[in-house]
Amino acid sequence: MAKTPANTEANAILEITNRVPGITRTLLLYRLVQFAAFPFTVLYFIARLVVQREYWSHFAERLGLLPRSFTRTNAGSIWLHAVSVGEVASAIPLIEALRRQQPLAAIYLSTATIAGRKAAERDLDSVLAGLFYSPLDYVSCVRRVLKAIRPALLIVLETEIWPNLYAQATNMGARLAIVNGRISDRTWPRYGRWRWFFGPILRLADSVSVQSATDYQRYTRLGVPASKLHVEANLKYDASAARSPIRIETFGADHVWIAASTVGPNERGSIKPHSIDEDDIVIRIFQALVEEFPRLLLILAPRQPARFTVVAQKLERSGIPFVRRTDGTPKRALALELPGVLLLDTIGELSRIFPIADVVFVGGSIAPRGGHNIIEPAAAGVPIIIGPHMHNFGTVAADFLASDAVMQVESEADLLSAVRELLVNRNRARELGEHACKLVECQRGVSDRLTSALLPLYYAASLRRAHGPFIRTIFAALAFAWRTGGAIRRRRFERYAEARPALAAPVVSIGGITIGGSGKTPFTVYLARRLNDRGFAPAVLTRGYR
Repeated sequence: MAKTPANTEANAILEITNRVPGITRTLLLYRLVQFAAFPFTVLYFIARLVVQREYWSHFAERLGLLPRSFTRTNAGSIWLHAVSVGEVASAIPLIEALRRQQPLAAIYLSTATIAGRKAAERDLDSVLAGLFYSPLDYVSCVRRVLKAIRPALLIVLETEIWPNLYAQATNMGARLAIVNGRISDRTWPRYGRWRWFFGPILRLADSVSVQSATDYQRYTRLGVPASKLHVEANLKYDASAARSPIRIETFGADHVWIAASTVGPNERGSIKPHSIDEDDIVIRIFQALVEEFPRLLLILAPRQPARFTVVAQKLERSGIPFVRRTDGTPKRALALELPGVLLLDTIGELSRIFPIADVVFVGGSIAPRGGHNIIEPAAAGVPIIIGPHMHNFGTVAADFLASDAVMQVESEADLLSAVRELLVNRNRARELGEHACKLVECQRGVSDRLTSALLPLYYAASLRRAHGPFIRTIFAALAFAWRTGGAIRRRRFERYAEARPALAAPVVSIGGITIGGSGKTPFTVYLARRLNDRGFAPAVLTRGYR
């Protein structure tokens, strides 16, 4: 029996249910929770649209309504999902490797934040077939996107678990891969308690690439088969090489200290409540250093854009000379009296200015936030200082500490001593930077290795149209009518043929009776001539075409 869209999708769902025990229960529970939480979801997005006016212009994409230019008639695109700026930066080398090895595939990227979208527009606009906000994880929203771009491969960066997205992509026949996966120390207890829920969803993935042996063990405990799991280095090792550096004004400074991705009290993602303000710490240390280093420039880069103005007010109250990066224009260059502070109130520039630094402190690590990416300054060959809290980059930090490629401090006083030491002892600073750069160089090539593992999944996809229950019901009724009518018609012809007397002459049937364009007519002419040459009197029966 020929497969119709309805029974094809039914078979796909049955296959997934058999392959992933518990997935039906998990999806049912998840959708019930979604239904109950729907009014609160609506209120949340209304509030966000009021606060973030720039969110309006692309909000339809969250509902799965993509621009018409994205719609594809042929399946076979690649869809990557990267939540925010960090994941977008990790995606850059992977997208470039996919483009090199599969130049004809349309590559789409979705993000979940405004900052992530801006970063993608700046760095990936020329290589993407389309950029959009990820759809809300409701079945209807996800299906609209799948129908529009028809991906053969869905790649999710890090651990973004969206049950309906995973299930619908798999139902449609797309392959699903998680790359750069990790489960942090902070979130693991929650995953462990809810493994009965997360396990079936993660098992929908065809491939899971994780960052460390610890992550491997955690995914295994969640039920992901070892055959799908493998450990690969962090994609950020390649991302550090994918972006060209930029030069910014240093105002003639003798020493440049960059305080990168500093955080404020109780910033979202902290492992516990705290009152630590790293911007205050950095400002106090700067004030303590300027007597010894009168031509010191501090480049202060808060992690959250919402804190740019807050930090500017702190600097103003402290009496420290400072300028904001955005104060400069093409017609008016920035001017700053040293010692002073350049407040980097932009998105996406930080990783590209590390080469000008004499020392870098990576924030989010004295406050219990979990640390930030140290690979980018390491690739620039500059000495790096981190605090005690690096659980978000635990494996990376451990590798750097083992290679004497980073200095770790415990407190504000330790940070002051470390910054001073590296500004004074240039040999020690150079040694740290060289060790860091060498470690990064040894780990590069992640994106090419991942691409080699992902493309077989891309080629193995067997895509189907995704349809809702109403359309499936219509298709099922039409398919039944088609099969029934075909069976009646075939039986009628069979009875007709049985009732006709056999011809007295031999009969030769040429080619497929119902298929044209296969060269039947020229062969018929050739065969009739050969039979005529041998003394036969062939007659040709046609359906009357000319």
